[in-house]
Amino acid sequence: MDDEKEDREPDKDKIQKKNENLEIKLIHPDDLLEALDQEKPDLFLIDFYLNERAMVKKSSGSKESKKYPYKGLTVDSIIREKFPDIPIYCTSSHYKELIKEPVYYLIKLTFDRFLDFKDIQDKGDTILYFDAFDYKRIRESQKNDISIIFSLLEAPDEERNKLLLTLPSSLREGLYQNLEGNSLILAKWINNILFQNPGILYNELYSATFLGMTLDKFQGIASNEDKINSAKYSGIFSRTNENFWWKSKLLQNVFSFDKISGYPDKSPWIVAPDMLKIPKKSRTRCIVCKKEYPECVGTNLTNSSDNFPVHIRCSEPYLKKRPELYFEEYRGFKTS
Repeated sequence: MDDEKEDREPDKDKIQKKNENLEIKLIHPDDLLEALDQEKPDLFLIDFYLNERAMVKKSSGSKESKKYPYKGLTVDSIIREKFPDIPIYCTSSHYKELIKEPVYYLIKLTFDRFLDFKDIQDKGDTILYFDAFDYKRIRESQKNDISIIFSLLEAPDEERNKLLLTLPSSLREGLYQNLEGNSLILAKWINNILFQNPGILYNELYSATFLGMTLDKFQGIASNEDKINSAKYSGIFSRTNENFWWKSKLLQNVFSFDKISGYPDKSPWIVAPDMLKIPKKSRTRCIVCKKEYPECVGTNLTNSSDNFPVHIRCSEPYLKKRPELYFEEYRGFKTS
């Protein structure tokens, strides 16, 4: 939905050309209520700044400024009332500024995903199609059995007890049939909790550090090394997010090496580099002391965008990020 509907037609055509299975319909704010009576999309995408004034053509050919009655947040509530189980995404060309402002908390709370408009232009054919597809999979999998959630996640047996503890209480017995909104609750938990907190899943940097190698080396061998590739997360929303690996599967695969019995310390960051034949120059070192075998990833206390491998002894709790229960503690470091 956009108040500059005509300007978005080229973007719509470009995205649909890249994925012929994706059908996009542009809705002008003036046509919102009528469209909701006629359509039931698999996913809504709203411009956050629907409340901005737009220049519209008058019948005489001149232009005037018009204030639309709906804001992005207002539209969300209107759609939720009619379609409580359909995801609503928000986008803006001011994404980078908005994520630094207090309103970002409200955006995260209100919408199911917030995207930079450049991502929509560049990867909209993938994001919109596969996310809508996965939400539909959740809606069609409603069953009063927790195994259906584990199946959607393609979760290994070793992680199921921990997943059960971290799930919202309303989902711990499965996806109740005819319970409106439970598909959105599950999706929000996956995207905002499971993907955002290390401990069950590891992203590339955490996985590389866990296996004692540099990020570049990990990226170079991850898809070709079966011990790593077989631990990769491939459940719902895996096609539109960064890559993740199951921590328990990585650990299990390290312990499957026959030669591991010869190591007195079987920490994966110590033994995995030898097992995987990682050269010395590609092995991890602590960003603080420069010595080998850092156990975790830390955030620079003076620059939150800097994340590097670090020893526990060279770091401290990172208090700016509150860890979720049953996930790992965040660590922070100082380089001088």
